[in-house]
Amino acid sequence: MKRIFIAEKPSVAKAIANHLWPENNFKKVTDGPTGYYEQDNVIVTWSFGHILGLINPEEYCEEWGKWG
Repeated sequence: MKRIFIAEKPSVAKAIANHLWPENNFKKVTDGPTGYYEQDNVIVTWSFGHILGLINPEEYCEEWGKWG
């Protein structure tokens, strides 16, 4: 099974790849603006922008929307 690390941008993905494999023995695969670094069972990739966001407190519990 492969493990995947998702970074916020390409430079962070490269830093993670360099930390995981300091001897630079990883493969970089690119296709236009997207891509990833790979070695054995690990992939390090990136996105642009936010992947997840928080919901408003009242969406968890109606009473929480009354705070503040």
